[in-house]
Amino acid sequence: MTLGQRRELLCLTAASGDIAALRSALRSAGCVPSVQVFEAAAQTGQLRACQWLLRKGCPVLRADIDAHGSDLLAAAARGGHRHVCEWLISLGLVWNCCGAVEAARGGYVELVE
Repeated sequence: MTLGQRRELLCLTAASGDIAALRSALRSAGCVPSVQVFEAAAQTGQLRACQWLLRKGCPVLRADIDAHGSDLLAAAARGGHRHVCEWLISLGLVWNCCGAVEAARGGYVELVE
């Protein structure tokens, strides 16, 4: 598998929320989890996977462009996952217009308010 395919595998596995499968995929992939893996779990509302990834040292910020974690919050909002948004905010990530826009785009007006 190419590096891109291995990273995609990690994203898909994180989105499933299956921690055992994610652990196995990380071992097999031979690469560290990226913020995109975290975003995949957040967008599908997989709070336990998000918490596990955080404990494993997965980054929550795109260091080059995302100083406050708004991409990660936007991913959770896009999926309408208030519980994940609240957990991310409790970590110090900042809710901003990106989260509101993605929530509205996904039809989750209650998250915008």
